[in-house]
Amino acid sequence: MNLFSKLFALLSLLLIILGIPKIVFAEDPLGSWSSTLQLPYFLASHGSFSHANKVSVVGGSAVTGQSKFDVLTATPSADGSINSWTTTSLTPTALIFHSLAKKDNYIYVLGGREENPGSALNHVPKVFVGNLNINGTVNSWIQLNSLPQGTSIGNAVIVGGRIYYAGGFNNSGAQDEIYGADINFDGSLGDWELVGLLPEPLSGFGMVEYNNNIIVFGGKNGSVFRDKAYKASVNPDGSLSAFAETSALPEAVYRAGVIRIGSTLVSVGGYNGINALDKIYYTTINSDGTIEPWQLSGNYIPQPVCCGAVAVSGDYVYLTGGHNGASYLNTVYYAPVNVILNVPYYSQNNGVPGGGLWGDQEYDHANFLGFSDPDFERWGCAVTSAAMILNYHGMTEFADGTPIDPGTLNEWLKDEDNDGYSYGGSGANAYSTIIWPVIGSLTQELFDAEKAEYKLTAIPFSSHDVFNEDLELREIAGETVGAPPIIKVTNGGPKKTHYVVPKGFTDTSIAVNDPEWNYLDLANFDNNDYTDLHRYIPSETDLSHLYFVVNPNVELLITDFQGRKTGKIFENGNITIYTEIPGSVYTLESPISNPNSEGEAEEAGTGANIFSLPEPSEEKYQIALSSGENRNYTLNIHTFEEDGAQTHHKIEGFVGAGASDEFDLAYSQNDPSTLAEVVTFDSLINDINALRASGDISSRGVYFSLLAKARVAKGLSGNVWTKRASINLLKSMQKEITKQKGKGVSETAYQILNKDIEALLP
Repeated sequence: MNLFSKLFALLSLLLIILGIPKIVFAEDPLGSWSSTLQLPYFLASHGSFSHANKVSVVGGSAVTGQSKFDVLTATPSADGSINSWTTTSLTPTALIFHSLAKKDNYIYVLGGREENPGSALNHVPKVFVGNLNINGTVNSWIQLNSLPQGTSIGNAVIVGGRIYYAGGFNNSGAQDEIYGADINFDGSLGDWELVGLLPEPLSGFGMVEYNNNIIVFGGKNGSVFRDKAYKASVNPDGSLSAFAETSALPEAVYRAGVIRIGSTLVSVGGYNGINALDKIYYTTINSDGTIEPWQLSGNYIPQPVCCGAVAVSGDYVYLTGGHNGASYLNTVYYAPVNVILNVPYYSQNNGVPGGGLWGDQEYDHANFLGFSDPDFERWGCAVTSAAMILNYHGMTEFADGTPIDPGTLNEWLKDEDNDGYSYGGSGANAYSTIIWPVIGSLTQELFDAEKAEYKLTAIPFSSHDVFNEDLELREIAGETVGAPPIIKVTNGGPKKTHYVVPKGFTDTSIAVNDPEWNYLDLANFDNNDYTDLHRYIPSETDLSHLYFVVNPNVELLITDFQGRKTGKIFENGNITIYTEIPGSVYTLESPISNPNSEGEAEEAGTGANIFSLPEPSEEKYQIALSSGENRNYTLNIHTFEEDGAQTHHKIEGFVGAGASDEFDLAYSQNDPSTLAEVVTFDSLINDINALRASGDISSRGVYFSLLAKARVAKGLSGNVWTKRASINLLKSMQKEITKQKGKGVSETAYQILNKDIEALLP
């Protein structure tokens, strides 16, 4: 190791000791480069992206005056090599010097220059969107509303739900305008608006987004090549702050390949105004958007490359085509990515490195819920993982200055004002779970107290059986967005569930922070599998969320105002499953487990059915609870407004075959939600039948008396002349269950029927 490497390693160690979230470099963020199958033709000034573990290149110039419509796609092998390139679609216009930006299942092509044979060369304001298939290819292209002006060699990024296009050049020279547009749910765009200015007119510059900031560097203004770097933040209204200068490049860099992997910014090749470059420069982006001094990688490209394109897929970065200063290229080079996010480590136990005094603290409301052992060290892996995530994002103190660690976070979640845990029942019928979106509420509090530079928005958790079949590996490890998630893993059997924090890659698997055993690799757990993925994305805007929790043997069905449904319902002896509300997730969370127990895992409680929906519409949602057997339930409804303020509704009730409960939730993003139970005479009759079947109405005579009164009251309720008689029958039922409480009517039956009657009485 040379002197520079030693000094850099020493600096990295010091930053870790100080608890400052940084990237740890495995010598270089990129490994050594290799060649693989060439493109089918020479190509430069194109774009490249990755989706579903495939690499695609879009458009570009094959030779001067011959632009391409083609979208070429390849599927890398496990070792990174490529065996074939296939034309998978054609863009509506042949373009060079265009920009690409990707969000979810949409790829955007912006600006550029048309270079169709026989036509005049012109810089175009055109914008196209391609809908991406599950196999990584483009299904179709649609032209969207155009940019306010046509430019080439500008750049585009997406921040949250907004797309930005900056700079470029046209017949008037280099430009400095930055335009922004909202991205609609269907991938279309709102109106383009001028939202800011670059620090100077630029083309061919690098641009990335990170933590609600936009960083630009390099490029050219007229004939002057630039080495400067700048950063600006995105305001809540979508406009940009003025750009501030940050660490400059070691030399001017124009039209380099640019990627961001987590908080690592990498510049590949380019042109310095004299020569094409074979150099790789990299740096760390701080949470405020400033960057650390640039470093020169020891792994050079096999030849100088300007005007190519780069994309990351799986474990590798791919550099396609370009120009070496003398001729066009059809080369494809690839290198392994070696970035590990520096997530601070905490243990859920006492007496270990990184541990604290929280191991014997009461976890959640364990004593109230009847856990046999309430100690945090047995059950606190999820909370410990959440403390790591907060500290990684620089959120190290509560608003009052108290350090954020597993113990203090557990106490904050337990506070009734915060409602961070959702729980119900007791003993063997108890359930308890973290309300994951409440972490967003905490970050809003820290943001208001200036303890945080941005907020964290909870993304609904997703379930996957094997990590490398459902998401790109780097997305799971958090590198793609610089936001490490929390995942649930198993150890020693399916019941031994446990939470860990992925943070990057080892040679064989995903590197993790494990709060129990301090395992370093996901391979230490069963088959590298995980079941849940919880993610928090840096944001400065919307923290709105719906989060419903109920006992696992009670089905939960949510219907929105359009009649779309998500969840399950028991009807006609069968369970029907719905997955219609966009963005929602419905899942069964397993019981709290102590994976460190001998033999069969210790478990506490029963698990829970959970519905999660971020950024819900302001509307009325219908909630239906059902079961094939008679069950008591506790339903917790947690609604979060746009600023993270929470309203908590807790309902206890009874459902069974033929006896369901329904509620109407009126949700607003700026006001507390309201809840109303939907009670009808039919639901009252169903409850009487179910309570008789469960034995809660033990007296046969009382059962028939209540049933007869309810049926007659229903018949009388629809007529204005007999409605008073219906009300009198309901009051008679109320007196009867009060008199029979503790005799022929159990306490449970009394509570349920009295609630029904009160709802039906005027």
